[in-house]
Amino acid sequence: MIFDTDFHNHEYFGRRYSRPKWERISKPVRIGNDVFIGARSTIMKGVTIGDGSIIAAGSVVVNDVPRNCVAAGVPAKFLQSLPTAEA
Repeated sequence: MIFDTDFHNHEYFGRRYSRPKWERISKPVRIGNDVFIGARSTIMKGVTIGDGSIIAAGSVVVNDVPRNCVAAGVPAKFLQSLPTAEA
C-alpha cells in the first residue's frame, strides 16, 4: 500500500465534516528505479525510496530509504547496503 495523504484534517474541530486541506495533509511519495517492495508493505506519505533498494515484506516505511540498500521492519530500518553494478 502506498499512501500520500493522512485523508483527514489534523484539527479536531470539523475533522469529520470539513473539506480536507490537501496541501497540509499530503506529500508525494517517490520510488526510484529498480526498487523491490515486498508483499504487504506500507509506504507512508513523503517517503523517498532510492534506486535499487529492497523493502522487506510487511515493512512500514515512514522515513526515506537510501539507494542500494535493504530496509525492513515496523518501522523500516536500514539493514545493509547492496552491491552495485559499478562496484
